[in-house]
Amino acid sequence: MDEITLRPIAYIKTDLPDKFGVPRQSGLADGLVGRIVFEKEFNDPEMIRGLTGFSHIWVLWGFSRNRKRDYTATVRPPRLGGNIRMGVFATRSPYRPNPIGLSSLKILGYEDGKNGNVIIKVAGVDMVDNTPIYDIKPYIPYADSHPDAKSGFSVSGEEAGIGVEIPNNFLNLIPEDKRKGLFQILKEDPRPAYIEDSDRVYKMTYAGFTVSFTVNNSTAKVVDIKAEGPLVKRNVYNLKRVIYVAEKKCESLSAGLGLFGIEFVCPAAEEFINKDASFWNKSLLLTDKEDIFIFAEKTGIPTAFICDENSIDGLKVPAHFVVSAPEELTPAYLEKIYCTQAKLPAVIAFSEDFVLREIKKSEIKDCVGLFKEGLPFFETEDSAEDLSAKLEAYIDNVYTFYEYAFWGLYKSGKLIGIAGFKEGSLPPEAGYAIIPEMRRKGFATKALLMLIDYAGEELLAKEIRLRIKKDNTPSVKVAEKCGFSIISENDGEYIFGNGAIKNGN
Repeated sequence: MDEITLRPIAYIKTDLPDKFGVPRQSGLADGLVGRIVFEKEFNDPEMIRGLTGFSHIWVLWGFSRNRKRDYTATVRPPRLGGNIRMGVFATRSPYRPNPIGLSSLKILGYEDGKNGNVIIKVAGVDMVDNTPIYDIKPYIPYADSHPDAKSGFSVSGEEAGIGVEIPNNFLNLIPEDKRKGLFQILKEDPRPAYIEDSDRVYKMTYAGFTVSFTVNNSTAKVVDIKAEGPLVKRNVYNLKRVIYVAEKKCESLSAGLGLFGIEFVCPAAEEFINKDASFWNKSLLLTDKEDIFIFAEKTGIPTAFICDENSIDGLKVPAHFVVSAPEELTPAYLEKIYCTQAKLPAVIAFSEDFVLREIKKSEIKDCVGLFKEGLPFFETEDSAEDLSAKLEAYIDNVYTFYEYAFWGLYKSGKLIGIAGFKEGSLPPEAGYAIIPEMRRKGFATKALLMLIDYAGEELLAKEIRLRIKKDNTPSVKVAEKCGFSIISENDGEYIFGNGAIKNGN
């Protein structure tokens, strides 16, 4: 079978960092503006010569946020309520044999970037921030426009839409040039069509704001807007380079790493062995070649061996980490592999205020007090000395082998709290504790939002749980603010569930 390799020619910058809120089709929200920024190899004004004569373009792009999930012959279109199946080729589902998207966008103009980048400013975007662009073609009205075309089961843009109500005290927080886009997103009703809950508060991130809204009587009403900006999900990784020496190509992994500032290189085997030692600094090797793996082990290069699932039992090399589908590895998991072998604390997430990362053994003494008063699932009456010994063993075992863990919250290098999950709990049970002088400053809310994102993106969880003491009013408010509700209670505790997981499947 013939195959082609696609590589991004550009990435698009938009005001939508998450999938929730993205219009279902291009052109429905002309107030949503994006900037197509070309990659270095294609950053040549000659490549867009003549494009200024066109008003619109076709953009071919990749569904880069798809989690591991195979396509099926039929899907449930959201506009049909999620209950009726249609053929995948009769829909625009992101889960397709080839996860490619196609958008028709209006050209607003051209810009020169800080580093001389060629940038096309466009309107009507339907893509998340940093979506990879694979090709651009001019839209030609006489050939591409079909006024008499039938739209099948889909609803026309003129017929779709709900009412929108944004009180002025909230609307005034949004910059004027972003308001039209917000109205249009809400008018298109971003909720899944199968959800009808007038009491539910939905949250989406748009243009650096967290927008909370309800939908009742076919009207979306904004109930809160926080000018806090989105949590930064592009972690400050210790890992800076992935070296890929294998037979199977892995372009999708390359594109995903580029968004996180991690270089992806594919040297030939001989070239890799002859590289200067500085090339291996802060690098992780992925290889399916036994001789390369043995060389890396002897050299001390953090390495994971690529091996088909059916061949793992007969593996001849002493690999600590074995992967069967490298194209499905997330940057966070690669960071974990690298840091485990390099004996560094892996970064989990960070915001503009603090970093969530693994705790070093040298920091255990600072954590003891928090653990004795903090996490509901880590209650202990051990002495400080015994607890320190347990935490040291925990770091050795849990950080190495599990994706469930608790981590430290650090502001300017100082430990200000702990947050994480009880290992082995299903659904994942989350918890956190903040040092007294840092409470009531928003750190607990941001930490919990980070845990929600982690649960959806790395654990593929649909929901998480919280246990909060009934007299802990501040934590109850934090839980409710993050989309949790009480599902049960026992003596002295509330059990919260159904956190607003965005990416769990």
